[in-house]
Amino acid sequence: MESNLPTVKGPSIFLPASADPAQDEGGSEAPPVRPSQRFKTSALKVLQMHRGSTAIQAPGAEQGVDPRRDSAAQHWGHIHQECAIEVCDYSPTSTSFTRLSNAGLAEFLSGRGKDRPSWAKVRWVNVGGISWDVIRAIAIRYDLHPLATEDVLRCGESGSRSKSDYYRNHLFLSMMCHSLAPDDEPPSYESSQAAASTSLSEDDPDRSRVLTDSPVQTMGIDPSSSRPGLKQRGSSVRSHSPGRADPERDAPDRKAKEAAKVAKQRQWASWMSMSPMRRRKAVNQLALRELKKGAHVSVELKHIYVFLTRGGTLITFHQDADLSVFRPIKARLQLKDSLLRAHSDASLLMQSVVDLVVDKALEVVDRYHDTLLDLERQILIKPSMKTVRALHIMSGDLTLHKRTLTPLSTMIYALRRYDLDRAVAATPEAQDGKDVKVTGFCSHQCKVYLADVYDHMEYILSSMDMFSSIAENLINFTFNIVSYETNQSMRRLTVATVLFFPLTFLTGYFGMNFTYMNSLVGSDIFFWEVAFPVMTIIILMFTYNDIFKMYRAFSRSRQFDMVKVRVSHSVLRASC
Repeated sequence: MESNLPTVKGPSIFLPASADPAQDEGGSEAPPVRPSQRFKTSALKVLQMHRGSTAIQAPGAEQGVDPRRDSAAQHWGHIHQECAIEVCDYSPTSTSFTRLSNAGLAEFLSGRGKDRPSWAKVRWVNVGGISWDVIRAIAIRYDLHPLATEDVLRCGESGSRSKSDYYRNHLFLSMMCHSLAPDDEPPSYESSQAAASTSLSEDDPDRSRVLTDSPVQTMGIDPSSSRPGLKQRGSSVRSHSPGRADPERDAPDRKAKEAAKVAKQRQWASWMSMSPMRRRKAVNQLALRELKKGAHVSVELKHIYVFLTRGGTLITFHQDADLSVFRPIKARLQLKDSLLRAHSDASLLMQSVVDLVVDKALEVVDRYHDTLLDLERQILIKPSMKTVRALHIMSGDLTLHKRTLTPLSTMIYALRRYDLDRAVAATPEAQDGKDVKVTGFCSHQCKVYLADVYDHMEYILSSMDMFSSIAENLINFTFNIVSYETNQSMRRLTVATVLFFPLTFLTGYFGMNFTYMNSLVGSDIFFWEVAFPVMTIIILMFTYNDIFKMYRAFSRSRQFDMVKVRVSHSVLRASC
């Protein structure tokens, strides 16, 4: 039986299941397709995408991504977005910035920009966004290791953490950047209790993960969709005004849309292949994320990848197609007397990127400090369970942040302490016993400034430990206050019961309905003659311990006052 699957020449790529060939041909009508045939075609497409999506993730699959292989394009070619690319060449005397597109980068690296200018000492290739064509061009030009290339392509997947890997030709850093989210609210407890005004953003399909490595957030499940669809990786799809179509102008957008559809279908097939337990876990994590909205510090976790080559080239990849996060470093490069320009050291530029990530984390720590102070004020004024809920959420978030920030601290320490040792270990000639001179990737100046960055990381981790302890102490304090108030209420009720118990007994005794009672003949003084002694005896019996404690506290206070008076007199005599 023949299949109606469309065929393409060259490397195989899966076409979108929702694509209509009639629409792709400019609106010409296609012959009607029977429902049974359409179902078979869709089923074959889903099975084909499922095989392609699980081929590289199955147990025992080959590690790494070699962009020179045709199979790599088949498995990873669906990852596409229009990236923001900037190439900076600088020296102590001059600097230049070149903005490029995805297609322009491949031409640049193979043509006039294959080597940096003779006057430049350092080249910085800064890429915003993750796209297969961009990564392939850079990996081939600078001979990036397949394992590092795979880590960049798997950007956003669960299990990723900050680390440093040494290879023969380059150093690779993978960092988790913590930054305040744009929708983060000020640290006001009243405002933080209000519900979030918006649901998950549908305008930002590349929204980063928040506080968790959820499979839902990794795969980009859209909770507002009727079916658990998946977000597209592409983050910028430009819209043009209606009018005459321009194929040359619309080609990048059309390619991005097609790649996004393929990625969505591939991820949908991966979602369908998940076990029920993993699906429940993903849905629960998404529900927790929604419940935490408006009651915690909103922090974005985004990946930054850094390649430092032996030839003085630094390559950075940011998760979003936005280079504004590197604006402070760019401003420093434009100053002729800045440290980066004066030394023109690629490892020092790498240190600046690491320092930028740590500074972003410092902003998060400051926001947590402000929020914790506000919650502490609320508890000291009037403890409530809403405050306990906010503290519980904060304590959990701090634990997650410590889990992602601790590897970053370890990475910075390893760069300072074991740079040369790991560089030697990554050089095959040095391991074979040959007399080869191996140098580390970090210069002495870089290690000096990394020491300061490491101190900041120690401050961040110690602050988060302290905030977590304070949050737990405030939660315990709140429950202790509630228990104390409950005990005080029961104590007041007990005192009232003790006071009125004898009166109730005597009232019941003298209020019995007898026709004649000798004790009630005449005046009612006899009732009070009996009531007062009985009340006094019963009250003393029940409050003896409390009265004794009050007496002991009063006597000790008097003794302490007498000691203070004696000490003051002795001091006066000694001064005289």
